[in-house]
Amino acid sequence: MEPEPEPGTGGTLTTGRKRDRHLNVMVTADELAQIHGRMAEAGISNAGAYMRKMALNGYILHMDLAPVRELVSLQLFV
Repeated sequence: MEPEPEPGTGGTLTTGRKRDRHLNVMVTADELAQIHGRMAEAGISNAGAYMRKMALNGYILHMDLAPVRELVSLQLFV
């Protein structure tokens, strides 16, 4: 009997491969164009390799710019 994929993995189980889980991601045409552009900038032509690299090692910067916006708005009145 074949093992079942784990719930929430988003994919099917593929036996005999190093990477045995399948993951699908839906994107818009614009998002896909942006992904392809970033792949080209990085010199990566394999979409799976790029997605794995970014998902596992990439990072997202979230900066709270509220204090900067406040300073800029105060400068407008000087």
